[in-house]
Amino acid sequence: MRPAALPGCAALLALAAGPGLAVPAGACADSVQRHAAAERLSQRRMEIVEAMRFGDSAMIAGAEINRDPVEGRDWIIDGNSTRFSLSLDRRPGRMVFTLNGDWGHETGVLTLTLPKKIGIFAVDTAPDEEGDRPTGPMLYRQWRLTGAIVGTGIFRRAAGMGQKATLILHGRGNGCLDADNFYAWSLLLHGPVGKTTLYGPLNGSQVASCWMGPCPDGRVKDRRPSGQGKRGMARRNEAVPALRTPLPPPAKMELYIGGFSGPNYTVSLIAGTDTVRYRSNPQTFIRPHAPGTRERVLAIPPRRWQVFRDRLDAAGLWAWRKEYRSAALDGTQWSVAIVWHGRKIEAGGSNDYPAGFRLYKQAVRELLGGEEFE
Repeated sequence: MRPAALPGCAALLALAAGPGLAVPAGACADSVQRHAAAERLSQRRMEIVEAMRFGDSAMIAGAEINRDPVEGRDWIIDGNSTRFSLSLDRRPGRMVFTLNGDWGHETGVLTLTLPKKIGIFAVDTAPDEEGDRPTGPMLYRQWRLTGAIVGTGIFRRAAGMGQKATLILHGRGNGCLDADNFYAWSLLLHGPVGKTTLYGPLNGSQVASCWMGPCPDGRVKDRRPSGQGKRGMARRNEAVPALRTPLPPPAKMELYIGGFSGPNYTVSLIAGTDTVRYRSNPQTFIRPHAPGTRERVLAIPPRRWQVFRDRLDAAGLWAWRKEYRSAALDGTQWSVAIVWHGRKIEAGGSNDYPAGFRLYKQAVRELLGGEEFE
C-alpha cells in the first residue's frame, strides 16, 4: 500500500514560522546550490522510495550495448536482449527486479539488498537563469542506494560473486521532495566481473531511449531536467520528451552467407520499401531456377527495423574491415552491404569473421522473423 504523502518542507517551514509569517519563495533551495553526501537511510526517505512507481519496461544503457557476448569483450549478461519488460516486488530490506528480455525467452531476476546509508546529490543546473525562476532554483537530484546483488537467469554472472549494485533514482525539484519529483531510475551492476547499466521510467514519465547513451541520430541530448530553462521552472510530473523515434528502413541492404556445398542465404531490401526478399537454398549457391531455391517476400514492421539497427550497432558492424579471409579453401563466404541513416558498410570474407559476427547473424534471423541465416 502506498504510504500517505509526507508534508513538503515548505509546509514544515510555514508551520515552524507560525501564523502571519510568509515563507520566501525558493526557501527550500539556494541558487548555485550543490550538495553531495552519504547519509543514514531514514524512515522518511525510505517511505518516499517505497512510494515511487516503477514503469513496466527497462533498457540497457546505450553506451553499454556496444559489447559482444561471443568474441570475449566485456558483455556480462548471458543473453542478447537490450530491452526488457519489468515487474518489481518490494520485500523487507530488498527490491526484486524480474526482467523478461526482447530476444527469445531470456529472463532473469535481480535482488538488491537495501543498504543502511543513501548517497544524496543535488545541483542547480542553470544558475545563470536566476531571473526566470520566481519560485527559486530547480535542482537535478540523485538518490543512490548501493548494496549486495543476487542474480538468476541471464543475470547470474552480472550479479555474481563480488558484484555490487547501485540503484540511482533521478529527480528534479527544490528541497521540497516527494516520490513524484523522481522521473527515472538506473541500476548499475559493477564489480570484478564487469559492469552494465539498466534504466527505466518512474512515476509515469517517458524516458528517452537514448537518455543514458548516445542518441542514434547523433543529436546531443539535453542533460537538464525537462522544462528547466528560459521557459520557466520544471513542472511536477512533466514527462521527459522522447528524443528517439524509430528509424526508417535502410536505403540499401544486401546480405549473403553460404558456400559451395551446403545452405546459402541472401537478404535483399526492395528499394523504397520496408520489405525484403529472402532467398534460401539448402544445398548450393542461389541461382535463378536452381533446384531447391526458395523465395519469400517479408514486410518488416518499424519496431523490428529499429531493433535490428540496435543489434548492428551492438555488433560493431560499422567498424568492420572491408575484407576478412583465411587461407582455407571452400568453407563459408559472406558479404554485407548496408547504407542506413548516415552509416555505410561494405564488408565480406571467406572462413574468417570480425568480432560481433555471431551477434550480427542472430540479428538478421530476428529481422526475418526466425528464418535461417547461418
